[in-house]
Amino acid sequence: SSAGESSLPLHGSEVKPTLRQCPKFGGHIQALYDSGDLEGGITEYRAAIQLKPDDAGYHIFLGSLLERKGDMTGAIVEYQTAGRLRLDNRWVHYHMGRVLRSKGQKEQAVREYRAFLRMADPRSDLVQIEIAQNALRELQ
Repeated sequence: SSAGESSLPLHGSEVKPTLRQCPKFGGHIQALYDSGDLEGGITEYRAAIQLKPDDAGYHIFLGSLLERKGDMTGAIVEYQTAGRLRLDNRWVHYHMGRVLRSKGQKEQAVREYRAFLRMADPRSDLVQIEIAQNALRELQ
């Protein structure tokens, strides 16, 4: 993967953080995420962002945790920040599509899912491509 876009191993539709770029946080945050300790993960990601504020991957991971917690506004802020840092990051569009769809903002969600599908890698993003295509069929 390219600089600034962390390797984003995906499990279903959830981002599974790895934080390889910041070894101090790696295993600890992964354990918090896996255990469902959303608050602990959110706290740790915010600390990681203090160290590396220009890492789009960290913002996406934090957004994913906030989304999972139900804080859609916070998730949108993190995804938008990641998008400003990396205009070519397909995961920003995928996650924004999910959040906007959950908020009932259909037109915006359609735009985001379409942007994701234009950028998606058919060799590695099969699950997310299918989710995005199904969401588009539902939204249109």
